[in-house]
Amino acid sequence: MTKASVLSAITDQWTSEDRKNAQSLQGPILVTGASGFVGSNLFFSLSRVRSDVYAVSGRIENSWRLLHGSDGTSERLINCDLTDAKAVDRLIENLQPKTIFNLAAYGAYARQNDAHRIHAVNYLGVLNLVRKLHEQGCNAFVQAGTSSEYGINCTAPLETSELRPNSEYSVSKGAASLLIKYYGEILGFPCTNLRLYSIYGPWEERDRLIPTLISNGLQGRFPPFADRNISRDFLYVDDCTRAFVMAALTVCKTQPGLSLNIGTGHRVTLQDMATIAKQTFNIQAEPSFGVMPNRNWDLSNWYSNSELALEKMHWRYRTQLQEGLKLCADWERAASDVIRFGVTPRKSKKISAVIACYRDHEAIPVMHDRLTKVFQKEGVDYEIIFVNDRSPTQDEDVISGLCQRDSHVIGVSHSRNFGSQSAFLSGMEVASGDAVILMDGDLQDPPEVIPEFIKKWSEGFDIVYGVRIKRVAPLYMQVLYKVFYRIFKTLSDIDIPLDAGDFSLIDRKAIDQLVLLPEKDIF
Repeated sequence: MTKASVLSAITDQWTSEDRKNAQSLQGPILVTGASGFVGSNLFFSLSRVRSDVYAVSGRIENSWRLLHGSDGTSERLINCDLTDAKAVDRLIENLQPKTIFNLAAYGAYARQNDAHRIHAVNYLGVLNLVRKLHEQGCNAFVQAGTSSEYGINCTAPLETSELRPNSEYSVSKGAASLLIKYYGEILGFPCTNLRLYSIYGPWEERDRLIPTLISNGLQGRFPPFADRNISRDFLYVDDCTRAFVMAALTVCKTQPGLSLNIGTGHRVTLQDMATIAKQTFNIQAEPSFGVMPNRNWDLSNWYSNSELALEKMHWRYRTQLQEGLKLCADWERAASDVIRFGVTPRKSKKISAVIACYRDHEAIPVMHDRLTKVFQKEGVDYEIIFVNDRSPTQDEDVISGLCQRDSHVIGVSHSRNFGSQSAFLSGMEVASGDAVILMDGDLQDPPEVIPEFIKKWSEGFDIVYGVRIKRVAPLYMQVLYKVFYRIFKTLSDIDIPLDAGDFSLIDRKAIDQLVLLPEKDIF
Protein backbone atom coordinates (compact mmCIF):
# COMPACT_ATOMS: atom_id res chain seq x y z
CA MET A 1 0.00 0.00 0.00
CA THR A 2 1.35 3.44 -0.88
CA LYS A 3 1.66 6.27 1.59
CA ALA A 4 -1.16 8.16 -0.12
CA SER A 5 -3.64 5.33 0.35
CA VAL A 6 -2.91 4.28 3.94
CA LEU A 7 -5.00 6.98 5.61
CA SER A 8 -7.97 6.46 3.30
CA ALA A 9 -7.90 2.67 3.70
CA ILE A 10 -7.60 2.68 7.50
CA THR A 11 -10.63 4.48 8.88
CA ASP A 12 -11.54 5.01 12.52
CA GLN A 13 -14.60 3.75 14.38
CA TRP A 14 -16.12 7.19 14.87
CA THR A 15 -19.83 7.47 14.07
CA SER A 16 -21.47 10.32 12.15
CA GLU A 17 -22.40 11.85 15.52
CA ASP A 18 -18.76 11.65 16.64
CA ARG A 19 -17.73 13.50 13.49
CA LYS A 20 -20.36 16.16 14.04
CA ASN A 21 -18.98 16.64 17.54
CA ALA A 22 -15.49 17.09 16.09
CA GLN A 23 -16.80 19.59 13.56
CA SER A 24 -18.39 21.64 16.36
CA LEU A 25 -15.05 22.18 18.14
CA GLN A 26 -13.72 25.72 17.97
CA GLY A 27 -10.65 25.98 15.77
CA PRO A 28 -7.86 26.15 15.00
CA ILE A 29 -7.12 22.87 16.78
CA LEU A 30 -3.68 21.97 18.10
CA VAL A 31 -2.65 18.36 18.82
CA THR A 32 0.64 18.41 20.70
CA GLY A 33 2.54 15.14 21.03
CA ALA A 34 0.98 14.22 17.68
CA SER A 35 3.91 12.00 16.67
CA GLY A 36 2.93 9.55 19.42
CA PHE A 37 0.47 6.70 19.16
CA VAL A 38 -2.69 8.28 20.61
CA GLY A 39 -1.80 11.76 19.38
CA SER A 40 -1.40 10.64 15.78
CA ASN A 41 -4.72 8.76 15.86
CA LEU A 42 -6.48 11.85 17.21
CA PHE A 43 -4.82 14.04 14.57
CA PHE A 44 -5.78 11.64 11.75
CA SER A 45 -9.43 11.37 12.92
CA LEU A 46 -9.83 15.13 13.28
CA SER A 47 -8.12 15.74 9.91
CA ARG A 48 -10.71 13.57 8.19
CA VAL A 49 -13.47 16.03 9.07
CA ARG A 50 -11.73 19.41 9.13
CA SER A 51 -8.69 21.22 7.72
CA ASP A 52 -7.65 23.46 10.63
CA VAL A 53 -5.96 20.77 12.74
CA TYR A 54 -2.23 21.12 13.43
CA ALA A 55 0.14 18.37 14.59
CA VAL A 56 2.97 19.43 16.90
CA SER A 57 5.98 17.35 17.90
CA GLY A 58 9.57 17.87 18.94
CA ARG A 59 10.86 15.82 16.00
CA ILE A 60 8.22 15.69 13.26
CA GLU A 61 10.80 14.50 10.70
CA ASN A 62 11.43 11.36 12.76
CA SER A 63 7.77 10.37 13.17
CA TRP A 64 6.99 7.31 11.08
CA ARG A 65 3.28 7.80 11.83
CA LEU A 66 3.01 11.38 10.60
CA LEU A 67 5.37 10.87 7.67
CA HIS A 68 3.51 7.80 6.38
CA GLY A 69 -0.06 8.43 7.53
CA SER A 70 -0.71 12.16 7.14
CA ASP A 71 -1.32 12.36 3.40
CA GLY A 72 -2.13 15.91 2.31
CA THR A 73 -1.45 17.46 5.73
CA SER A 74 2.30 18.09 5.58
CA GLU A 75 1.82 21.86 5.80
CA ARG A 76 0.10 21.32 9.16
CA LEU A 77 2.99 19.42 10.77
CA ILE A 78 4.94 21.66 13.14
CA ASN A 79 8.16 21.18 15.11
CA CYS A 80 8.13 22.64 18.61
CA ASP A 81 9.90 21.66 21.84
CA LEU A 82 7.28 22.16 24.55
CA THR A 83 9.96 22.41 27.23
CA ASP A 84 11.15 25.63 25.55
CA ALA A 85 8.84 28.35 26.90
CA LYS A 86 9.77 30.89 24.21
CA ALA A 87 9.13 28.36 21.45
CA VAL A 88 5.70 27.59 22.94
CA ASP A 89 4.91 31.30 23.12
CA ARG A 90 5.73 31.72 19.43
CA LEU A 91 3.65 28.68 18.51
CA ILE A 92 0.56 29.94 20.35
CA GLU A 93 0.96 33.49 19.08
CA ASN A 94 1.31 32.35 15.46
CA LEU A 95 -1.54 29.81 15.35
CA GLN A 96 -3.99 31.38 17.85
CA PRO A 97 -5.47 27.91 18.65
CA LYS A 98 -8.85 27.65 20.35
CA THR A 99 -8.91 23.92 21.12
CA ILE A 100 -5.76 22.21 22.34
CA PHE A 101 -5.22 18.51 22.97
CA ASN A 102 -1.93 17.90 24.77
CA LEU A 103 -0.68 14.34 24.34
CA ALA A 104 3.04 15.06 24.68
CA ALA A 105 4.61 12.64 27.14
CA TYR A 106 7.90 10.96 27.98
CA GLY A 107 8.65 8.10 30.36
CA ALA A 108 5.77 5.70 29.71
CA TYR A 109 8.17 3.08 28.33
CA ALA A 110 11.05 1.40 30.13
CA ARG A 111 13.53 2.72 27.55
CA GLN A 112 12.53 6.31 28.42
CA ASN A 113 14.39 6.57 31.71
CA ASP A 114 15.88 10.08 31.79
CA ALA A 115 14.32 11.50 34.98
CA HIS A 116 15.05 15.14 34.12
CA ARG A 117 13.43 14.77 30.71
CA ILE A 118 10.43 12.96 32.23
CA HIS A 119 9.64 15.92 34.48
CA ALA A 120 10.55 18.52 31.85
CA VAL A 121 8.18 17.11 29.21
CA ASN A 122 5.36 15.94 31.48
CA TYR A 123 5.21 18.94 33.81
CA LEU A 124 7.12 21.94 32.45
CA GLY A 125 5.74 21.34 28.96
CA VAL A 126 2.19 21.49 30.35
CA LEU A 127 3.03 24.59 32.38
CA ASN A 128 4.40 26.36 29.30
CA LEU A 129 1.24 25.59 27.36
CA VAL A 130 -1.41 26.48 29.95
CA ARG A 131 0.43 29.61 31.09
CA LYS A 132 0.50 31.06 27.57
CA LEU A 133 -2.99 29.85 26.67
CA HIS A 134 -4.45 31.30 29.87
CA GLU A 135 -2.84 34.62 29.01
CA GLN A 136 -4.02 34.60 25.40
CA GLY A 137 -7.34 32.81 25.82
CA CYS A 138 -8.69 29.54 24.40
CA ASN A 139 -11.91 27.54 24.35
CA ALA A 140 -10.68 24.16 25.67
CA PHE A 141 -7.46 22.49 26.81
CA VAL A 142 -7.52 18.71 27.29
CA GLN A 143 -4.50 17.13 28.98
CA ALA A 144 -3.64 13.47 28.40
CA GLY A 145 -3.11 12.16 31.90
CA THR A 146 -2.58 8.52 32.81
CA SER A 147 -3.88 5.88 35.17
CA SER A 148 -0.24 5.64 36.33
CA GLU A 149 -0.98 8.76 38.40
CA TYR A 150 -2.66 6.45 40.93
CA GLY A 151 0.50 4.33 41.21
CA ILE A 152 -0.04 1.42 43.58
CA ASN A 153 -3.57 2.67 44.33
CA CYS A 154 -4.68 1.24 40.99
CA THR A 155 -7.70 -0.97 41.70
CA ALA A 156 -10.79 0.83 40.32
CA PRO A 157 -9.87 4.16 41.94
CA LEU A 158 -12.23 7.09 42.00
CA GLU A 159 -10.92 10.37 40.65
CA THR A 160 -10.76 11.62 44.25
CA SER A 161 -8.64 8.65 45.39
CA GLU A 162 -5.15 9.27 46.74
CA LEU A 163 -2.35 9.40 44.19
CA ARG A 164 0.39 6.99 45.34
CA PRO A 165 3.06 7.21 42.60
CA ASN A 166 5.43 4.33 41.99
CA SER A 167 7.66 5.82 39.27
CA GLU A 168 9.15 9.12 38.10
CA TYR A 169 6.59 9.03 35.30
CA SER A 170 3.61 8.74 37.66
CA VAL A 171 5.02 11.57 39.83
CA SER A 172 5.37 13.90 36.84
CA LYS A 173 1.93 13.14 35.42
CA GLY A 174 0.32 13.45 38.85
CA ALA A 175 1.95 16.86 39.26
CA ALA A 176 0.56 17.90 35.87
CA SER A 177 -2.95 16.87 36.94
CA LEU A 178 -2.64 19.12 40.02
CA LEU A 179 -1.50 21.94 37.74
CA ILE A 180 -4.64 21.43 35.63
CA LYS A 181 -6.76 21.36 38.79
CA TYR A 182 -5.28 24.70 39.93
CA TYR A 183 -5.66 26.45 36.58
CA GLY A 184 -9.21 25.14 36.17
CA GLU A 185 -10.70 25.47 39.64
CA ILE A 186 -8.88 28.59 40.85
CA LEU A 187 -8.09 30.52 37.66
CA GLY A 188 -11.14 29.45 35.64
CA PHE A 189 -9.07 28.17 32.73
CA PRO A 190 -11.17 25.79 30.52
CA CYS A 191 -9.17 22.58 31.01
CA THR A 192 -9.49 18.97 32.03
CA ASN A 193 -7.21 15.97 32.65
CA LEU A 194 -8.08 12.55 31.20
CA ARG A 195 -6.47 9.63 33.05
CA LEU A 196 -6.04 7.15 30.25
CA TYR A 197 -5.78 3.42 30.84
CA SER A 198 -4.07 0.95 28.47
CA ILE A 199 -4.83 2.30 25.01
CA TYR A 200 -4.24 0.05 21.99
CA GLY A 201 -4.94 0.16 18.28
CA PRO A 202 -3.46 1.18 14.89
CA TRP A 203 -0.07 2.94 14.88
CA GLU A 204 0.92 1.63 18.32
CA GLU A 205 4.63 1.06 19.11
CA ARG A 206 5.75 -2.21 17.59
CA ASP A 207 7.23 -3.62 20.81
CA ARG A 208 4.03 -3.18 22.83
CA LEU A 209 1.89 -6.12 23.94
CA ILE A 210 -1.00 -5.83 21.47
CA PRO A 211 1.06 -5.31 18.27
CA THR A 212 3.38 -8.14 19.31
CA LEU A 213 0.37 -10.36 20.05
CA ILE A 214 -1.29 -9.51 16.72
CA SER A 215 1.82 -10.05 14.56
CA ASN A 216 2.43 -13.41 16.22
CA GLY A 217 -1.27 -14.36 16.21
CA LEU A 218 -1.50 -13.82 12.45
CA GLN A 219 1.27 -16.41 12.16
CA GLY A 220 -0.56 -18.84 14.44
CA ARG A 221 1.64 -18.47 17.52
CA PHE A 222 1.95 -16.66 20.83
CA PRO A 223 4.64 -14.21 21.86
CA PRO A 224 6.41 -14.83 25.20
CA PHE A 225 4.44 -13.43 28.15
CA ALA A 226 5.30 -12.05 31.59
CA ASP A 227 3.44 -13.25 34.71
CA ARG A 228 -0.06 -14.51 33.81
CA ASN A 229 -1.70 -12.48 36.61
CA ILE A 230 -0.51 -9.06 35.48
CA SER A 231 -3.58 -7.12 34.40
CA ARG A 232 -4.58 -4.02 32.45
CA ASP A 233 -7.71 -2.16 31.42
CA PHE A 234 -7.45 -2.24 27.60
CA LEU A 235 -9.24 0.55 25.72
CA TYR A 236 -9.40 0.81 21.93
CA VAL A 237 -7.82 4.01 20.65
CA ASP A 238 -10.91 5.38 18.85
CA ASP A 239 -12.88 5.21 22.08
CA CYS A 240 -10.05 7.18 23.68
CA THR A 241 -9.91 9.88 21.00
CA ARG A 242 -13.69 10.33 21.25
CA ALA A 243 -13.19 11.10 24.94
CA PHE A 244 -10.87 14.00 24.06
CA VAL A 245 -13.49 15.56 21.81
CA MET A 246 -16.25 15.07 24.39
CA ALA A 247 -14.10 16.59 27.14
CA ALA A 248 -13.41 19.68 25.04
CA LEU A 249 -17.13 20.15 24.41
CA THR A 250 -18.30 19.53 27.99
CA VAL A 251 -16.26 19.43 31.20
CA CYS A 252 -13.65 21.95 30.06
CA LYS A 253 -16.45 24.50 30.33
CA THR A 254 -18.83 23.01 32.88
CA GLN A 255 -16.28 21.89 35.48
CA PRO A 256 -12.77 23.13 34.58
CA GLY A 257 -9.85 21.47 36.32
CA LEU A 258 -11.55 18.07 36.64
CA SER A 259 -9.73 14.75 36.19
CA LEU A 260 -11.64 11.84 34.63
CA ASN A 261 -10.80 8.15 34.33
CA ILE A 262 -10.97 6.87 30.74
CA GLY A 263 -11.13 3.08 30.62
CA THR A 264 -13.48 0.14 30.24
CA GLY A 265 -13.67 -0.80 33.92
CA HIS A 266 -12.70 -4.39 33.07
CA ARG A 267 -9.65 -6.19 34.46
CA VAL A 268 -7.91 -8.25 31.77
CA THR A 269 -4.97 -10.42 32.82
CA LEU A 270 -2.32 -11.74 30.46
CA GLN A 271 -3.96 -15.13 30.90
CA ASP A 272 -7.28 -13.64 29.75
CA MET A 273 -5.58 -11.92 26.82
CA ALA A 274 -3.98 -15.18 25.67
CA THR A 275 -7.36 -16.94 25.82
CA ILE A 276 -9.05 -14.23 23.73
CA ALA A 277 -6.19 -14.24 21.21
CA LYS A 278 -6.32 -18.04 20.94
CA GLN A 279 -9.99 -17.85 19.96
CA THR A 280 -9.58 -14.82 17.69
CA PHE A 281 -6.63 -16.14 15.68
CA ASN A 282 -7.27 -19.89 16.07
CA ILE A 283 -3.85 -20.45 17.63
CA GLN A 284 -3.17 -24.14 18.23
CA ALA A 285 -0.14 -23.73 20.51
CA GLU A 286 -0.29 -22.98 24.23
CA PRO A 287 1.03 -19.69 25.69
CA SER A 288 4.17 -19.54 27.84
CA PHE A 289 3.98 -17.27 30.89
CA GLY A 290 6.78 -15.94 33.05
CA VAL A 291 9.18 -15.88 30.11
CA MET A 292 9.37 -12.09 29.87
CA PRO A 293 10.57 -10.15 32.95
CA ASN A 294 8.02 -8.09 34.84
CA ARG A 295 8.49 -4.32 34.85
CA ASN A 296 8.77 -2.36 38.09
CA TRP A 297 5.29 -0.87 37.68
CA ASP A 298 3.45 -4.04 36.59
CA LEU A 299 0.46 -4.70 38.88
CA SER A 300 -2.17 -7.40 39.18
CA ASN A 301 -5.35 -5.38 39.69
CA TRP A 302 -5.01 -2.36 37.42
CA TYR A 303 -8.38 -1.26 36.05
CA SER A 304 -10.65 1.75 36.03
CA ASN A 305 -13.83 3.15 37.43
CA SER A 306 -15.05 5.45 34.64
CA GLU A 307 -18.54 6.24 35.95
CA LEU A 308 -17.69 9.91 36.38
CA ALA A 309 -16.84 10.23 32.67
CA LEU A 310 -20.30 8.86 31.86
CA GLU A 311 -21.95 11.26 34.30
CA LYS A 312 -20.04 14.40 33.37
CA MET A 313 -19.61 14.08 29.59
CA HIS A 314 -21.76 11.08 28.54
CA TRP A 315 -18.74 9.05 27.47
CA ARG A 316 -18.39 5.29 27.67
CA TYR A 317 -16.34 2.77 25.72
CA ARG A 318 -17.91 0.95 22.75
CA THR A 319 -15.29 -1.47 21.38
CA GLN A 320 -15.06 -4.89 23.00
CA LEU A 321 -11.56 -6.37 23.30
CA GLN A 322 -12.07 -9.21 20.81
CA GLU A 323 -13.47 -6.75 18.26
CA GLY A 324 -10.53 -4.44 18.91
CA LEU A 325 -8.04 -7.23 18.28
CA LYS A 326 -9.72 -7.97 14.95
CA LEU A 327 -9.53 -4.28 14.00
CA CYS A 328 -5.83 -4.32 14.88
CA ALA A 329 -5.32 -7.40 12.72
CA ASP A 330 -7.05 -5.64 9.81
CA TRP A 331 -4.69 -2.71 10.34
CA GLU A 332 -1.64 -5.03 10.32
CA ARG A 333 -2.67 -6.43 6.95
CA ALA A 334 -3.67 -3.15 5.31
CA ALA A 335 -0.71 -1.08 6.53
CA SER A 336 2.03 -3.69 6.15
CA ASP A 337 4.04 -1.41 3.85
CA VAL A 338 4.37 1.33 6.48
CA ILE A 339 4.54 -0.80 9.62
CA ARG A 340 8.16 -1.66 8.81
CA PHE A 341 9.03 1.99 9.45
CA GLY A 342 7.82 1.69 13.03
CA VAL A 343 11.21 0.73 14.41
CA THR A 344 11.34 1.00 18.20
CA PRO A 345 14.62 1.98 19.84
CA ARG A 346 15.99 -0.99 21.72
CA LYS A 347 18.27 1.11 23.90
CA SER A 348 18.10 4.62 25.25
CA LYS A 349 21.38 5.63 23.56
CA LYS A 350 21.15 6.92 20.01
CA ILE A 351 23.94 7.25 17.42
CA SER A 352 23.85 9.76 14.56
CA ALA A 353 26.06 9.01 11.56
CA VAL A 354 26.82 12.11 9.47
CA ILE A 355 28.21 11.38 6.00
CA ALA A 356 29.61 14.15 3.79
CA CYS A 357 28.82 13.32 0.16
CA TYR A 358 30.28 14.67 -3.07
CA ARG A 359 30.27 12.56 -6.24
CA ASP A 360 29.43 9.54 -4.08
CA HIS A 361 26.15 8.41 -5.68
CA GLU A 362 27.48 4.89 -6.28
CA ALA A 363 28.93 4.54 -2.77
CA ILE A 364 25.94 5.95 -0.83
CA PRO A 365 23.68 2.84 -1.07
CA VAL A 366 26.62 0.65 -0.05
CA MET A 367 27.39 2.94 2.88
CA HIS A 368 23.72 2.86 3.94
CA ASP A 369 23.61 -0.94 3.81
CA ARG A 370 26.84 -1.38 5.79
CA LEU A 371 25.91 1.22 8.41
CA THR A 372 22.46 -0.32 8.87
CA LYS A 373 23.94 -3.76 9.47
CA VAL A 374 26.45 -2.38 11.98
CA PHE A 375 23.89 -0.40 13.99
CA GLN A 376 21.33 -3.19 14.01
CA LYS A 377 23.95 -5.67 15.17
CA GLU A 378 24.98 -3.27 17.94
CA GLY A 379 21.34 -2.97 19.04
CA VAL A 380 21.37 0.84 19.26
CA ASP A 381 18.87 3.43 18.10
CA TYR A 382 20.34 5.32 15.17
CA GLU A 383 19.91 7.78 12.33
CA ILE A 384 21.95 8.13 9.15
CA ILE A 385 22.33 11.69 7.88
CA PHE A 386 23.62 12.06 4.32
CA VAL A 387 24.72 15.62 3.48
CA ASN A 388 24.86 16.33 -0.26
CA ASP A 389 27.48 19.08 -0.71
CA ARG A 390 25.98 20.18 -4.05
CA SER A 391 27.32 17.18 -5.91
CA PRO A 392 27.07 17.38 -9.72
CA THR A 393 26.25 13.66 -9.86
CA GLN A 394 23.08 11.86 -8.66
CA ASP A 395 23.87 12.06 -4.93
CA GLU A 396 20.67 13.96 -4.09
CA ASP A 397 18.39 11.54 -5.99
CA VAL A 398 20.00 8.52 -4.33
CA ILE A 399 19.69 10.07 -0.87
CA SER A 400 16.05 11.03 -1.52
CA GLY A 401 15.26 7.43 -2.49
CA LEU A 402 16.79 6.12 0.73
CA CYS A 403 14.77 8.61 2.78
CA GLN A 404 11.56 7.28 1.25
CA ARG A 405 12.48 3.67 1.97
CA ASP A 406 14.08 3.95 5.41
CA SER A 407 12.82 6.18 8.23
CA HIS A 408 16.30 6.10 9.79
CA VAL A 409 17.69 8.16 6.89
CA ILE A 410 17.75 11.97 6.83
CA GLY A 411 18.91 13.92 3.78
CA VAL A 412 20.43 17.41 3.77
CA SER A 413 21.34 19.27 0.55
CA HIS A 414 23.56 22.35 0.25
CA SER A 415 22.68 25.18 -2.15
CA ARG A 416 26.30 25.17 -3.37
CA ASN A 417 29.54 23.35 -2.69
CA PHE A 418 30.79 24.53 0.72
CA GLY A 419 33.28 21.72 1.40
CA SER A 420 33.24 18.65 3.63
CA GLN A 421 33.70 20.58 6.89
CA SER A 422 30.55 22.59 6.29
CA ALA A 423 28.77 19.37 5.34
CA PHE A 424 29.72 17.85 8.69
CA LEU A 425 28.54 20.98 10.49
CA SER A 426 25.17 20.86 8.69
CA GLY A 427 24.74 17.24 9.71
CA MET A 428 25.67 17.94 13.32
CA GLU A 429 23.10 20.74 13.49
CA VAL A 430 20.23 18.33 12.71
CA ALA A 431 21.62 15.26 14.51
CA SER A 432 19.58 14.09 17.51
CA GLY A 433 21.88 11.31 18.75
CA ASP A 434 23.74 11.03 22.04
CA ALA A 435 26.88 10.78 19.92
CA VAL A 436 27.71 11.68 16.32
CA ILE A 437 29.97 9.73 13.97
CA LEU A 438 31.56 11.71 11.11
CA MET A 439 32.39 9.88 7.88
CA ASP A 440 33.32 10.64 4.29
CA GLY A 441 30.98 9.24 1.67
CA ASP A 442 33.64 7.51 -0.43
CA LEU A 443 33.77 4.37 1.77
CA GLN A 444 37.38 4.96 2.84
CA ASP A 445 36.04 5.07 6.41
CA PRO A 446 34.93 1.49 7.16
CA PRO A 447 31.61 1.33 9.10
CA GLU A 448 32.69 -1.99 10.58
CA VAL A 449 35.09 -0.07 12.87
CA ILE A 450 32.19 1.79 14.53
CA PRO A 451 31.60 -0.87 17.25
CA GLU A 452 35.13 -0.12 18.52
CA PHE A 453 34.23 3.59 18.62
CA ILE A 454 31.05 2.83 20.60
CA LYS A 455 32.99 0.60 23.00
CA LYS A 456 35.49 3.38 23.80
CA TRP A 457 32.64 5.89 24.11
CA SER A 458 30.87 3.57 26.57
CA GLU A 459 34.09 3.51 28.62
CA GLY A 460 33.81 7.26 29.08
CA PHE A 461 35.79 8.78 26.19
CA ASP A 462 34.02 11.82 24.71
CA ILE A 463 36.03 11.87 21.45
CA VAL A 464 37.19 8.76 19.59
CA TYR A 465 39.36 9.11 16.46
CA GLY A 466 39.88 6.62 13.68
CA VAL A 467 43.53 6.48 12.59
CA ARG A 468 43.99 5.58 8.93
CA ILE A 469 46.57 2.82 8.44
CA LYS A 470 46.37 2.87 4.66
CA ARG A 471 44.70 5.31 2.26
CA VAL A 472 43.31 4.40 -1.16
CA ALA A 473 45.07 7.05 -3.26
CA PRO A 474 48.05 7.45 -5.62
CA LEU A 475 51.42 7.04 -3.93
CA TYR A 476 52.27 10.75 -4.14
CA MET A 477 48.97 11.64 -2.42
CA GLN A 478 49.66 9.11 0.36
CA VAL A 479 53.04 10.75 0.94
CA LEU A 480 51.54 14.25 0.93
CA TYR A 481 48.91 13.23 3.48
CA LYS A 482 51.61 11.80 5.76
CA VAL A 483 53.66 15.00 5.46
CA PHE A 484 50.60 17.21 6.05
CA TYR A 485 49.64 15.57 9.34
CA ARG A 486 53.17 15.76 10.68
CA ILE A 487 53.59 19.43 9.79
CA PHE A 488 50.14 20.16 11.19
CA LYS A 489 51.04 18.40 14.46
CA THR A 490 54.29 20.41 14.73
CA LEU A 491 52.58 23.78 14.19
CA SER A 492 49.51 23.09 16.33
CA ASP A 493 49.16 24.32 19.92
CA ILE A 494 47.35 21.10 20.85
CA ASP A 495 48.28 17.46 20.46
CA ILE A 496 47.05 16.35 17.02
CA PRO A 497 46.77 12.57 16.50
CA LEU A 498 48.71 11.52 13.39
CA ASP A 499 46.73 10.27 10.38
CA ALA A 500 43.41 10.88 12.13
CA GLY A 501 41.02 12.50 9.65
CA ASP A 502 37.32 13.21 9.99
CA PHE A 503 36.34 9.64 10.86
CA SER A 504 35.48 9.98 14.54
CA LEU A 505 32.84 9.67 17.26
CA ILE A 506 31.97 12.81 19.21
CA ASP A 507 29.81 12.89 22.34
CA ARG A 508 26.66 15.04 22.41
CA LYS A 509 28.07 17.56 24.88
CA ALA A 510 30.99 18.26 22.53
CA ILE A 511 28.67 18.47 19.51
CA ASP A 512 26.48 21.03 21.29
CA GLN A 513 29.54 23.25 21.78
CA LEU A 514 30.88 22.74 18.26
CA VAL A 515 27.71 23.94 16.57
CA LEU A 516 27.75 27.12 18.69
CA LEU A 517 31.18 28.16 17.43
CA PRO A 518 31.27 30.87 14.71
CA GLU A 519 33.95 29.01 12.71
CA LYS A 520 32.77 27.12 9.64
CA ASP A 521 36.02 25.16 9.10
CA ILE A 522 35.93 22.85 12.11
CA PHE A 523 38.76 20.46 11.17
